[in-house]
Amino acid sequence: TKIIIKDASLTFRILPSGASNFDFIFAERRTPQKPGSLKPGKKKISARLSSIVLQNMNLLWDDQSTALRFFAENLSLMSKGDYNEDWFHLTLAANIPKFNFSYGGIDYMQNVKIGARGLLEMNISEQTYRMKNGEIRLNELATSLEAEIRMKEEAMYTDLQFKTKENSFKSLLSLLPHAYTENFSEVKTEGFFDLEGSIKGSIDTIPDHFPSVYLRGSIRDGQFNYPDLPLGIMGINATLAVNHPGKNLDKMVVSLPQIKFLLDGQPFEAGMKARELISNPFLDFFAKGSIDLHKLSKAFPFPEMNSMGGLVQSKIQLSGTHTNLKTDGDIEIQGFSYKGNDMPVLSIDKIQSLFTDHQISIHARDGMFAKTRFGFDLVLPEPFSFMNPQVNIPVEIKLYSPEINLDNWLPQDSWVDSTNTETKAQMTYL
Repeated sequence: TKIIIKDASLTFRILPSGASNFDFIFAERRTPQKPGSLKPGKKKISARLSSIVLQNMNLLWDDQSTALRFFAENLSLMSKGDYNEDWFHLTLAANIPKFNFSYGGIDYMQNVKIGARGLLEMNISEQTYRMKNGEIRLNELATSLEAEIRMKEEAMYTDLQFKTKENSFKSLLSLLPHAYTENFSEVKTEGFFDLEGSIKGSIDTIPDHFPSVYLRGSIRDGQFNYPDLPLGIMGINATLAVNHPGKNLDKMVVSLPQIKFLLDGQPFEAGMKARELISNPFLDFFAKGSIDLHKLSKAFPFPEMNSMGGLVQSKIQLSGTHTNLKTDGDIEIQGFSYKGNDMPVLSIDKIQSLFTDHQISIHARDGMFAKTRFGFDLVLPEPFSFMNPQVNIPVEIKLYSPEINLDNWLPQDSWVDSTNTETKAQMTYL
């Protein structure tokens, strides 16, 4: 038996109300039977599947209720194996040339190449599913995968283990947004990257009953230099650890004790640790060093940007909970400028952020955008209330500008004829 589906497009859409285009139920239709025509017994279905093939399929999942969206372009899949009413035994191979994933309006994957293969076993009667000798490749990053899922009455038991098959830093670099360029094979890299983890335990409706989670990752002596860019980034080192013994999520600890690098000899370093994420989140964070934005644009590709500049200097430390947080330090940006491919230049002479125990204040002066001079003050009286989702975050904003000419904000091909229309708004300094 062979099943082939070519050039198909599937769209699954969930509206903000929760209604979906796949929420349907077929009414059961019964054909009247004559007395004595029904025969006892049940014949089992058994078939040999020579192959199941999907070619050039576009698959879109658009959940507007949670702002989760992914699109798989030109998906291809081939499987073969045995099937009867109780179990499947299939070998799988899949390829997606372009995969995009976003959540909450943030793009986490852009045009990522995905490949997958493995042996899939499904025991329908026992509701057990296993993946053996699995491999998933995201751009240049290949990861081994072993998984088992068992469905119970009120729970789903999961045993999943994964580990990177290659330890080159280049495999990790390929996953960064905009990093996987057409000439990526010519990018010079050094260093090592390792990642391994597991998820094991039951996922059910019982409160505070979550599986255990283990994750370890590290970057050692990483560096890269693109062939068409004059600068590179050196001395990249980082470690990541996530530990959760199971059940109560408050027991989870997320630790990124260090991430540091050198940009044209300028060092930057940061680190964080978080625990008690549900009841009373605790955060420990620091950042220190300088980043020259102009040099950064000469070391990493930014396709949607024309130019960028400014010097970012930071030295901040914070530690505690949202009700007892100790903060100290500041972040200062001098000579900031940014120009997108289809927008005017945005420039701000100086931006200063001050961190104290009870507020964060941000002050910007001598800004210019589309021939409009401006400045602003922004104050967060309770800056880390975001650590408690039940607390509203107050924000105070003051905007300064002697004159705003909206004509200069319109794109050149706008339907408004700016030569015959003049729109001005004046805002005095407070």
